[in-house]
Amino acid sequence: MTNRRSDILPCQYPVSRGFTLVELMIVVALMGIMAAIAAPNYRDYMTQNRLNGAARLVMTDLMYARSQAATENVNFKMDFSGNSYSIIRDDTDQEVRRSRNIQDEYYDVTMTSNRDFVFRPNGTVTAAGTVTLTNSKGTKQVVVSMAGRARIE
Repeated sequence: MTNRRSDILPCQYPVSRGFTLVELMIVVALMGIMAAIAAPNYRDYMTQNRLNGAARLVMTDLMYARSQAATENVNFKMDFSGNSYSIIRDDTDQEVRRSRNIQDEYYDVTMTSNRDFVFRPNGTVTAAGTVTLTNSKGTKQVVVSMAGRARIE
């Protein structure tokens, strides 16, 4: 009995070694359809996320001004002007500690405030007020109470 190449039968079913061009085109088309469905929702999500982020940023800076007033035993003022604000040590030297334009980080958010806030060393504020942030998805308000506590509504 001799083994020759001709005695070995070839495999009846070819072994698959990859994807065909048609299969790849179908997958790419399905991915394109899914992306087209998801894009508007993603855009709305990002717009809402920018509004929330801007509100958190303003609230964080309000709390920073409050903590600096308590730490240094000096009044600190948060001075609003258009879409910008500055945190100023409110004594003889009037040192600006932090200055920010909200649209540098959140381009589609506008900001208004009904007053400037002056935080006392005991953590209270001279007058309660509201900072309003707005974009195409809605409005968020950062409310500061007389006790100096800020919250987002």
